[in-house]
Amino acid sequence: MLASYEWIKRLSGVSLSADAMAETFNRVGIEVESVTHFGEGLDRVVVAEVRGIRPHPNAEKLRLVTVFDGEQELEVVCGAPNVPAPGRKVIFAKLHATLPGGFVLTPKAIRGIESQGMLCSERELGIGEGGEGIFVFDDGDTTAPGTLVADALSLRDTVFELGITPNRPDALGHVGLAREICLATGSKFEWPSIEPITRGETPRAEVRIEDGERCPRYGAAMLAGVRVGPSPFWLRYTLFKLGIRSLGNLVDATNLVMLEYGHPIHGFDYDKLAGGRIVVRRAREGERMMTLDGVERTFVEDDLLICDAERPVAVAGVMGGEDSGIVDGTQNVLIECAYFAPRSVRRTSRRLGLHTDASHRFERGVDYSDVPRVIERALSLMQALGGGVASADVIDEIAQPIARPRVTYRAKKADALLGVSIPLAEARAILERVGCDVVTETEESLEVEAPLHRPDITREVDLVEEVARIQGYDAIPTRVVAAPPSREGTSPRLVFRRALLRAASAAGLHQAMSFAFCSRADLERARVSTDAVPLENPLSEAQAVLRTALLPGLAAAAGHARRHGARRIRLFELGRVFSPSKEELPTETERLALFLLGEAEGWVGESRELDFYDLKGALESIAVEAIGGGVRVELDREPPPHLHPRRAAKVYADDVFLGHLGELHPELCEDFDLGGRGIYAELEVDALFAAKVSRGAPKASALPRFPGSSRDVALLVDEAHEAGAVAKALLEGGAPLAEDVELFDLYRGENIPSGKKSLAFRVFYRDPEATLTDAKVEKAHERACARAVAEFGAQVRAS
Repeated sequence: MLASYEWIKRLSGVSLSADAMAETFNRVGIEVESVTHFGEGLDRVVVAEVRGIRPHPNAEKLRLVTVFDGEQELEVVCGAPNVPAPGRKVIFAKLHATLPGGFVLTPKAIRGIESQGMLCSERELGIGEGGEGIFVFDDGDTTAPGTLVADALSLRDTVFELGITPNRPDALGHVGLAREICLATGSKFEWPSIEPITRGETPRAEVRIEDGERCPRYGAAMLAGVRVGPSPFWLRYTLFKLGIRSLGNLVDATNLVMLEYGHPIHGFDYDKLAGGRIVVRRAREGERMMTLDGVERTFVEDDLLICDAERPVAVAGVMGGEDSGIVDGTQNVLIECAYFAPRSVRRTSRRLGLHTDASHRFERGVDYSDVPRVIERALSLMQALGGGVASADVIDEIAQPIARPRVTYRAKKADALLGVSIPLAEARAILERVGCDVVTETEESLEVEAPLHRPDITREVDLVEEVARIQGYDAIPTRVVAAPPSREGTSPRLVFRRALLRAASAAGLHQAMSFAFCSRADLERARVSTDAVPLENPLSEAQAVLRTALLPGLAAAAGHARRHGARRIRLFELGRVFSPSKEELPTETERLALFLLGEAEGWVGESRELDFYDLKGALESIAVEAIGGGVRVELDREPPPHLHPRRAAKVYADDVFLGHLGELHPELCEDFDLGGRGIYAELEVDALFAAKVSRGAPKASALPRFPGSSRDVALLVDEAHEAGAVAKALLEGGAPLAEDVELFDLYRGENIPSGKKSLAFRVFYRDPEATLTDAKVEKAHERACARAVAEFGAQVRAS
């Protein structure tokens, strides 16, 4: 929001420099994001009186204008169509003046005549949009020639760009900002005075509220016999500084009142309202209206409209209708000032894609109680600018009164939250300056009614925050909180979680952290469960439900990386997934997900894609580090939908099922634009932790006292048999001497029958009690091979 320093200073009555005011705003939590100075650098731009006008001898459209700048008469070449008659005053830039944009005015011959300066427009001086031609002072203006234009037109000002948080709608107007300055400096805030209003007989209007929940209060007043015309310079310049375009005196008045009080108002052309009636109701499905931006809008039953006796004339809290607004011929104006429910305005504004200055304020919550005051101010200002007679009475229709919330402030609770003791009397004084009224008081607590202009004050912590904010956050001492160690130490589950993070990083994976919110479409694309927990008030459709798996976020991140040129993606995420529950809160489950995609790293020879075995190796590395041993994988003949139907496995630690591992489904890879085969695993952290607990703490074993010996064997088996199962049979058959079995070759091809494969294993033998003999090794090896032959019908190709 843009805010004028001079306006705030005038409303607050507090004499602070612009820098001091900016520092004060920052101190009380209203961030000053930037500062712009107006009216600077115009030291050689003055008010001048026109003394004479004659044609340019060499140019039909140019004239030579003689002006008096307070010191001397000078002749200026000017092409503006609105040069006034002698005696009127204009803005004159002397030679060597620096104009906005760094333009320095130097002597210059124009069609053979040297111009001794320049007559300026608002646009050329950066003080407004201006119209056609130069700036001309009003007839009868008494400003002395030679007066600096910055003084004559009160151009000097500092405009703050403020970062107003959504919970502070009271700071979206200059009155609210002035109140903050008074609050921060200990000054008394006084409401700005309102000039007297001329009242008389006017056409009567009728207001009916049909939806009191969405429009609890609607105020209106009539101003008859007005004149629509251009706004005076002071009003145009005020709006220009604050980023609003001038649209004429009466419309500009409504915008100025909004900027002053932070409460949007609207002016209807009363003569265009059928039946002279205002009806606040919900839209009928498919109802249409052309808004002021020239766009025809179609409404749904959830939208709140302002209507006359026949049709919609405005979108409540968002924008007026084109056919009922103030135009040049308007004579009678009906002024609207209402309170609309923030959620209603927010929904309609977002659905229509129409965010306005009005909706920005109504969405956050305007002051329900200031409706009469704002209408009076609008009547006074519009009458001063456009004349007319105001209605004798102001319509103030209240459908649902809004009570001031009662909140308790306890001194001990405040001390505990802030870490510093603030006397109750001091807290009371601050809260009363905020606008709270004390209802009851004890030695240790206060019960107050919070002001309606502060919708963010509804809880005790809000009162505590106000006291701390005004007291000054810098007054709260910095203390290092003592954190004595617990007797139990760090939770084993937390230690395990940290170990998982370290192990995954050590395995060469990069941690990803994705949103827990996603869309149902994302879940469908990822082929995971769509039985998700919906959000009641999602930020957007893209974040409408809680995720049921970690895959959507990782797949989206991988696809984004691929589109930006990443050749190799190695990600992991440790996070929670959610599922519906019969309890008040959904069920949360923590999972570890691993994701590989792209080229294998450091591969000698032709490049290859990362595959199932790369992720299996990373998973085994993590398991050894985190749960004290490896994992076992078994072919999954009915894998989950997100995995390839024939390239997936189940993962176990001993007999504990951990999750699934495999290649992602080709259609999923295409939907997420992965540009290759993604390899993915998702494991239950609870199951991993259970496996670690069952295995117990790692124990050191004595170094072997006797050497071992190895034997290789190649077995011909059916394609359906898994290498892991064959290795297990060899290990069990060669017991007790067989210590380890390793697969070192898989062969299909020449001399291998169709439907068969050759598996080559290395079996390692050791006798812990004595030195092995060849006879012992051979006997154990024969038993191992015999076990494989018996279980799998294997043929021994070489041993």
